Amino acid sequence: MRPFWKKAIGAGIAALILYFMVRSLTSSLREVGTYRLEISYPRLLFSFGLLGLLFIMYGIVWRYILRRLGYALTFADSMRIWFLSQAGRYVPGKVWFALGRIYLCERKGIPRAVAMIATALELGLVLASALIVFGVASIWVPAIGLISYPLGFAIVGIVLVASHPRFLKGFLRRFGKVSGEIQVR
Repeated sequence: MRPFWKKAIGAGIAALILYFMVRSLTSSLREVGTYRLEISYPRLLFSFGLLGLLFIMYGIVWRYILRRLGYALTFADSMRIWFLSQAGRYVPGKVWFALGRIYLCERKGIPRAVAMIATALELGLVLASALIVFGVASIWVPAIGLISYPLGFAIVGIVLVASHPRFLKGFLRRFGKVSGEIQVR
């Protein structure tokens, strides 16, 4: 059983997260109230289905990254860690999701260094995918990104090369001070 002070801190953090979520929602609702809305329920349900699928995919990717670093989690544990840590995104500072994820990983026996590297890899993959989408959109519709076709192709190529495991392993060795316990295959 956890001591009372740990439960109190956990409840305080949860209350803080809830406060900022509600504050953000209420400020956004004031603006939405000025627009005329028409809701298509089939499209709304479809979009929520895609959002649910996206959350599941994030959990699967998180589990895959940890497994490749040598730490296997069950699907339920990886989903729990990923989902709970996302609540930290709603607290000002934007670092709380990473700290929460590291804390939750430590509770499952994953070392802090591995959790930090896994989080950095996940953020890198999210950034890489956003750059690929940007590059492809810039190629198809140059006015969106206001860049030329060659630059759009260059962005996509650079991101694809940089996300190759061999490049990532070299980057981690050079800048991440990779120890023998962490291996990217």
